[in-house]
Amino acid sequence: ENLLGLNLQKCTNMVRLKDKRHGGYMYVPCGHCTNCITNYRNNLARRLDLEKEGSVSSLFFTLTYDNDHIPTFTPTYNDEDGNISLMLNNSGSLDVDNEITLPQHLVPSLSQLCPIQIGRNSYTSDTYSYCKKSDFQKFIKRLRRLVEYDSKNLLIEVPKKDRTLRYFLCTEYGPKTYRAHAHGILFFQNKQVSDAVENEYIFDAWQLCARSNLRCAPLIGGGSSYVSKYVNKHADYPSILQMPFADTFYISSRKPAIGCSYLNKRNTTTMLKERDFTISRPIK
Repeated sequence: ENLLGLNLQKCTNMVRLKDKRHGGYMYVPCGHCTNCITNYRNNLARRLDLEKEGSVSSLFFTLTYDNDHIPTFTPTYNDEDGNISLMLNNSGSLDVDNEITLPQHLVPSLSQLCPIQIGRNSYTSDTYSYCKKSDFQKFIKRLRRLVEYDSKNLLIEVPKKDRTLRYFLCTEYGPKTYRAHAHGILFFQNKQVSDAVENEYIFDAWQLCARSNLRCAPLIGGGSSYVSKYVNKHADYPSILQMPFADTFYISSRKPAIGCSYLNKRNTTTMLKERDFTISRPIK
């Protein structure tokens, strides 16, 4: 059992590491087996639930793109050397150039992708979507500024120190068309701020799709588990969508980390004294 009260499953492929500080060896979870993936997802879902318990209000949202704004890449074939390059339609992407050489062993995975759909039964040719991290990072920054400066005067009665929000956002690809989109949760300490975001500011912060296609509603039921399950879903996608420029990701509040409010509300020292926790020790 860990600090969050979860019963963890034992890793099936423990990794032996040399303990340079104390000497000998120690065994740690591999992080890749089914049990490790399940433990990671359950831990994250529990942290989101704890963050919700420590918040006054929580919102679940889904961000999508329209065809005019969705980030795409197009394969281009070089007859001289036989290589395939991927041309990104966006400049300024984080840590990537506008042209990426596709490794030969990933070429077959191109056939698994579905082109961008522009109509009910109409598709573009050789144009595919990908998850662009900077779009979602900028969304969070814009949303925070809109709440802080309250351009629509919806938060006149709320002091600036209470106009705060915390977030968790995870990207994914659709199961059939592999169209990029994102799910997330926002946490608030003031109900007026939550209402202002739900009704107005979230639509102003994300203008890359029609207002009717952006979903935002109070978090209920198993919303935390629903969002956290996408953290490990990338293993099911075609190999080309697992390349660094296109791989799914999650971003979240880190100062402090999601779920820390739970530890602040309870006497953590007492919890450690009253419970038995697994401690890793070097094995000689």
